[in-house]
Amino acid sequence: KKNNGLFSVNDHCICCDSCMKIAPTTFSLATSMHQVVVSSQPETSMEVKKAMSALKSCPVSAIQFDMNSPKDLFNRLSGIGIGATQCN
Repeated sequence: KKNNGLFSVNDHCICCDSCMKIAPTTFSLATSMHQVVVSSQPETSMEVKKAMSALKSCPVSAIQFDMNSPKDLFNRLSGIGIGATQCN
């Protein structure tokens, strides 16, 4: 399900919980949906870095990164060295 922000989780989620272990402030289990959701968009550079690590570790590519998010969210990536060519 789409979350209006930098990260979202699609319907391919298999609840492996790796993202919740890597970025627990961003991802949580939605029991009613039986999948992981973005409970809170990352606010700090460290939270963005953890969320990107979770995205890369997802075995079914269920975590999405929105390149069209508001500029203030996208600018958080500049502090951790992630460029647009690294984000899909």
